[in-house]
Amino acid sequence: MPLKLALDFGGSATKIIGGFTENKRISYTMLPEIIKIPKESLLSKNIGGVRGVRKNRAWIGLNGEYFAVGYLAKNYLVTPQLKPLKSNLAIPKILSACWVIQEKFKSLSNEFDLALACFLPPGEYEDRAEFEKELRSALSEFETPDGIFKVSLTHFDCKPESFGIFMEHWRKRSKKTEDSLCANLMFGYRNASAVLIQKGNFGKWQTTDLGFIKMVESVQQTTSGYTIEKLTEAIARWDGKNDNCLLSLLRQDKPEKREIELETLKSQIEIAKQEYMARIRHWLNEIIPNEVEEIVISGGTADYFEKELEDWARTLIPVILFWHSEVTYPEDILQLGMGNRMADVWILWKYFCQQVKKMKVGSR
Repeated sequence: MPLKLALDFGGSATKIIGGFTENKRISYTMLPEIIKIPKESLLSKNIGGVRGVRKNRAWIGLNGEYFAVGYLAKNYLVTPQLKPLKSNLAIPKILSACWVIQEKFKSLSNEFDLALACFLPPGEYEDRAEFEKELRSALSEFETPDGIFKVSLTHFDCKPESFGIFMEHWRKRSKKTEDSLCANLMFGYRNASAVLIQKGNFGKWQTTDLGFIKMVESVQQTTSGYTIEKLTEAIARWDGKNDNCLLSLLRQDKPEKREIELETLKSQIEIAKQEYMARIRHWLNEIIPNEVEEIVISGGTADYFEKELEDWARTLIPVILFWHSEVTYPEDILQLGMGNRMADVWILWKYFCQQVKKMKVGSR
């Protein structure tokens, strides 16, 4: 029986679920960073035999090149990696996930079979065949902090981002949706995407770089000295009422100056939010027809702008909104603290386990 992995290469976190059956599983997240680094530098991190958990010290060697992944990569990077294609960063992340999870299942050696499901952005989805080819080659032999791994890819399934959410929607409402005009919208950290489904037929995927990072960058450009990482966390937590989550950002030390700085920051966040939603509304109005009957909305950014998106939807003819396909989560997924950002990969995991079960082990 192959090890099964489902991965979502999100801009804010890599979400991973793995195991041998749907219920015999492990779920965890890794930071999204990855960077090419000399092997000597990676080895220098291991001093005196002190070893943290695997996901925080992951690195991969592939064809003579070495990559720090996740928390270890973050030690080298100064800004988030949002420009490279996700597919270019995905393979070292998959290899590191194999290494991390191998420790969790004592039956696994450094050589095992793997069934893998993952997401790619709609704009990269057309290249999935080439991606699979490169992935198979990389898995066949790669280096880890614990030596050489050799993994055989027995099953592979790749879906466009947010497709897991729509699969769940279709499972629950196919009798109504199959005769409707439905829009599937995803709002993520680095991009947003949309696709129209007319009577069960998918149209062309539309993608924009209007992810949550655009709003964060707007705030950074109009304030002083705040990092993208800290701004992102603070803005995501700020509800417009309790300012405690913003206080750690402040750089002034005198009370009166801190108060001014705080008010300036709050004002710029509100302005950036309004500007961001104006751009989102314009984009949506260009691609979503007024006669749409159902809208499925997903992504962590969607939760942050729930009220604004509901206000936009009211401008259409009577339409039904479905948030994250009303997915429910088991306790181990909830404990990750990712909320609805786990929805896509959780649905993909359940679907993929069922698909692999139907197939003969070793089928390609």
